[in-house]
Amino acid sequence: MQHKIIPIEVKSSKNYKTMSLERFKALYSRRIAQSFIIHPKNFVYGENLLKIPSYMFTSAFPD
Repeated sequence: MQHKIIPIEVKSSKNYKTMSLERFKALYSRRIAQSFIIHPKNFVYGENLLKIPSYMFTSAFPD
C-alpha cells in the first residue's frame, strides 16, 4: 500500500492563483489523497479540493 500525499497551499490575500498546486497535482495526481488551500475566504469544497479559512485549519485534521 502506498502512502497518499496531502498538499497544502497557504494564501494570504483574497485574490490568488493556485498555479503551484495545480502543477503539483498534475505531476503526482495518483498519489494525492486530498488537497487543501488555506485562505481568508469562506469554506469551499469541490473537485477533491478543500478551501478553508485559517481558523478552521485545525478542524480539518481530527485526531
